[in-house]
Amino acid sequence: MPYSSGQSEVPPQLFYGDEADVSCPADPLKRIPLPLPEEIGEGTASFTSVSSDLGYGTLSIPESASSSRIVVRASDAFMKLTLHLSSSPSIFSVDGIPGRIEVKRWDGFLLSGPAYGVIDINTGEQLEEFSLFITENLFWRLGNELQIPWTMEMRKIIENLSSDRAFLPAPTNTYSRLAVFQLLHCPLCGSLLRLYMEAKLMEIFSLRVYELLQPERTKALQLKISASDRRHLEEAMEILVREAFDPPCIRELAGRVGLNTTKLKQGFRIQYGTTIFSYVRQLRMERARELLLDRALTVGEVALAVGYSSFSSFSKAFYRYHGFLPKTLVGNRKK
Repeated sequence: MPYSSGQSEVPPQLFYGDEADVSCPADPLKRIPLPLPEEIGEGTASFTSVSSDLGYGTLSIPESASSSRIVVRASDAFMKLTLHLSSSPSIFSVDGIPGRIEVKRWDGFLLSGPAYGVIDINTGEQLEEFSLFITENLFWRLGNELQIPWTMEMRKIIENLSSDRAFLPAPTNTYSRLAVFQLLHCPLCGSLLRLYMEAKLMEIFSLRVYELLQPERTKALQLKISASDRRHLEEAMEILVREAFDPPCIRELAGRVGLNTTKLKQGFRIQYGTTIFSYVRQLRMERARELLLDRALTVGEVALAVGYSSFSSFSKAFYRYHGFLPKTLVGNRKK
């Protein structure tokens, strides 16, 4: 096992540098900071080991001070399931896989095999990613226990894990995004934190596997949407992003993008994997979380800022989405 007591091995991900000078923790939940290029400026990268078979990594760069390249290394003992959280797309390449890969917000992918990758980041760009690391042994054991119906492509990737590099994109749904956010902003501590982290990572794993098994069905559904309608749906999403805190009603939005209400609602769900209502709520709640971490605003002010005139309605909506009350974040505000 790569993180058993007495061993001092490199964590499964190193975001920068030719050689790792960081040892894995003997105690679970010890977070290891990882180096980033100095020219990037402000930013953080870390790896957290929850058990000998399970851990997660985070990479966060609010605004790169200059253009740079970030080296990503992943041990061949781990499978890496990554979720791109940045609002702007990123370009990266992986040694052994032809071409350059673009990932947009909420894009997810599985990377297996001994991976060496490079992420290009330009001046002023933001970069935020979450990666779940799970060993091949645990991956197979869970798959067998749950009797997961692997697709041919997935089975080929897993069976060749020890020798081949493989990249498999997969869409993400609201549940995966919510689970990642809850893990990264858990208010618990001590032994309860470890239990929560392990359970939450298992939840993320099961959701990501479910999503990895869906691409053929999703592709078939997307074929039913014409190229013209897809452009109208993209326009609808852009409007919702701009006007999330005072969004148009379905009828108004449909008229603005040139679709009838039925095609707008059904097409949006097929194209983006969620309803218009859920997407607007997601935008509001995520913005609310960001504002709550700003010490300059009260909970009431945040509620008004994201379009809620009722404090209690905002608190209830926030709790349903995040799983905890907005006041929980007050103690985690930036100093």
